[in-house]
Amino acid sequence: MSLTIPERLARLAHAHAENRIIRGAWTKGAELACLLSWYSPESRDAHDAGACPADALPPWLAYLAVWINDAPSDTAWPGLIARYVRVLHRLHEIAPERLTWLDYECRAIAVREARSHTEDPPALVAIDGVLVLLDRAAAGGTVQRMAWDAAARAAAGAGAAAWDAAARAAAWAAARAAAWAAAWDAAAAAPDVAGETAAADRMADAMLTAFEHVIGEGQDISTC
Repeated sequence: MSLTIPERLARLAHAHAENRIIRGAWTKGAELACLLSWYSPESRDAHDAGACPADALPPWLAYLAVWINDAPSDTAWPGLIARYVRVLHRLHEIAPERLTWLDYECRAIAVREARSHTEDPPALVAIDGVLVLLDRAAAGGTVQRMAWDAAARAAAGAGAAAWDAAARAAAWAAARAAAWAAAWDAAAAAPDVAGETAAADRMADAMLTAFEHVIGEGQDISTC
């Protein structure tokens, strides 16, 4: 029998309060598990973010939960996890269309991070083309599939991580996990391991800030 969302949130809150959230693995024995495993036993059992029921968490956010759990630095991790747990507890306050806009905003954050790691003029032009579409979609505007496909084709081809991040963020077919995939690519664009974790810290902070801005605006966010 599937858990209700309040039951999922209670499991996660209890695990967080008892410091039983781990990183780098789905589970460790019966008492320790990653953030998504506590929220979604389905993902825990399958070792797959895609197994989280869509009515419990949008697929892109399930994948992003795994990334936020594993990618940031050890120093930033506790605070980021605490913020993600708080966001999940108020996710129901965000209208579905606004949540979709946040998906695109998170993709744009990842692509901008990747952009900061390249100085190649053709790459910058292609990446900026993707960012125009992402920003439009994040603001609630309409972007036709043809435009996404063209931007993805323009961003793909050089093999550089910055291009990959832009192409993944624009890819229509990868929309369910594009923010997660783009974030991994953006971190990989950094020159070394320390740079990767620093990039992950910046992106995770910016993404969570975007959510907190919507949740804390004091508006009727069911309609904004």
